[in-house]
Amino acid sequence: MVAFSPETRFLERLTRYFIPLLAVYFLLLLLIQELLFPGSAEDTAEQIYLAQAWSWVYKHNQPPLFTWLVRLSQSVFGVSATAVLVVKLLAIFATYLFIQRAALRLLDDPRLATVAALSLVGMYYFGWNAVLNMSNTVLVGTLCAATLYALLRMEEHHGLGAYAILGLAVGLGLLSKYNYSFFLAPLLIAGLFDPVLRSRLLSPWIALTLAIAVLVAAPHFLQVLSPDSRLVAEVGKPSPESTATGYLPAVLESLGAGVQGSLSFVLPGFAVLLLMFPRAFLPGLKADDKARFLKLFLAALAGIVVLGVLIHPRMHIETHWWMVLIPYPILVMARAAVRGASMRRVALYAGLCALMAVAVPIGIVSKAMIWPSKCKDCDFFIPYEQLAGQIRAAGFEDGTLIVSDSPTQIGGNLRRFFPESRIVNRRFLPFAPPRRAEPGQCLAVWNARWSDEPAVPRGLLALAREQSGADIPPDIPVREAEAPIPRSGGRTVKLLFALVEEGADTCR
Repeated sequence: MVAFSPETRFLERLTRYFIPLLAVYFLLLLLIQELLFPGSAEDTAEQIYLAQAWSWVYKHNQPPLFTWLVRLSQSVFGVSATAVLVVKLLAIFATYLFIQRAALRLLDDPRLATVAALSLVGMYYFGWNAVLNMSNTVLVGTLCAATLYALLRMEEHHGLGAYAILGLAVGLGLLSKYNYSFFLAPLLIAGLFDPVLRSRLLSPWIALTLAIAVLVAAPHFLQVLSPDSRLVAEVGKPSPESTATGYLPAVLESLGAGVQGSLSFVLPGFAVLLLMFPRAFLPGLKADDKARFLKLFLAALAGIVVLGVLIHPRMHIETHWWMVLIPYPILVMARAAVRGASMRRVALYAGLCALMAVAVPIGIVSKAMIWPSKCKDCDFFIPYEQLAGQIRAAGFEDGTLIVSDSPTQIGGNLRRFFPESRIVNRRFLPFAPPRRAEPGQCLAVWNARWSDEPAVPRGLLALAREQSGADIPPDIPVREAEAPIPRSGGRTVKLLFALVEEGADTCR
């Protein structure tokens, strides 16, 4: 009988129960946010607002896939923060699974593959920020991981189904977020250097992959890449913090910001990996072909970023663009294994990752208990249910809300409590939900911090005319809705609103 050490048993059980443990973990994260946060984060409220209608283009700098999924989720969970959180947490859950499955294709030991996937929790922007604040960026991580897995499985499975799966992953990836292309290009370059994958990528059947990807993504891009599109300007926009005046200083500044952003994305987990497996980062290691594939991917990614900066020296590389780095722990684990890392060290590292995972729900609970007394905008903690109740008590039941989303997302949050109403704001124009078939009540609502005037702000009056055909009288009475922020020591939030009763206008 073979005797297993405690660390070996730990890794075996972690691998065996990885999926159910993840499921329980993300269910816990969902319940905590549902129970402790009466308001929604910026991205969550934004998605609730955008999901009022189907559209190929919601925002000039974001593809529509995440919002489509939210609309589908709303058919199950209703117009709610839950509908958004379920999509986001399922996307994060799927990212862990796809990274694990991809790692199984590159590592000989399933335990190492599981630990590589678990390493994702050590990336601050993925393990913490994505859980609380992100939307589209989460989905691009999922599609990057899915595309990596779809490509790697073609080594063994190279029938028409494999090419169709890869095409679907690429098409959906292009609809998840535009920086997906910064993942796809180096991935294909690395694949062309692999003898087996090169034969798959140069096969005539790759036309099926291209056809499916184009079929999925083309309708969106045909609309967004119009002559007056803001997409190209958005991708190549200069950094707002840029102070460089010459070409070379601008290049160095952008590259420095890119390095800083990439490190910010992968920390603190990168530091833990470096501490636990320092030999994996040493040069001169003759890695096998599997690890070489990921080395080529990262090298190609770096080359593309450098080339982009040389072309656009003041390019603003957002930190969250580095979601494309999520496969890197697989390479570290592969090199650690070749360097002879012991299972004890691997188990200790896995335990540290587990502690970082446990710290996330503890941190969210701590934020809910402590932050309300310190927050400025307090988007998570604004008691919209009470505020909506006061607005309903004032006579508004269903109609059109003309909203100013400053300094927090009022429209998306109020839509949770007026799900049949149409919400309009200026923030996301030219997108606007379709006008209602019949005129009805019209409600202008804004944060009291936005305006001290005892009248409806002129911007909202103009927005009502432009988007709803409503001429709200400028002297209409302004009312207040005010409610205490929970656990804030008595702090309150106040909304101002003006109600046009049904029949008194043509608000649609």
